[in-house]
Amino acid sequence: MDWKEHKKDCDPDPILHKLSWEKKLHFEDFELIWDIGQGNFSRILLVVHKDFKRQYALKMVEKQWLKALRKETDIIWEKQALNKLAETYKDLPRFVKLVTTFSDETCLYLLMENL
Repeated sequence: MDWKEHKKDCDPDPILHKLSWEKKLHFEDFELIWDIGQGNFSRILLVVHKDFKRQYALKMVEKQWLKALRKETDIIWEKQALNKLAETYKDLPRFVKLVTTFSDETCLYLLMENL
């Protein structure tokens, strides 16, 4: 699966998933509440959608690091794993679900439920 096919498999938040297909989501659509943490080439943020006032966890992955470390397929596998786990454990209330994904020139974004 190519990253460009990223919206097809998510367990959607009905509002944002529909919006992400009709109008591309942008990082600027969200307000930063808290910087939760950082990984090797990603950062996790607690954000709120400016229009819908819903909180989410947003994983930002820098494309330059993915390419430099030749880890492009890792992010695709991560997305597929999140989707498979969400499908398998959909009845568990404390299981984080992937809402949607989007990208811009510099980053890939995985938008997840905030528990």
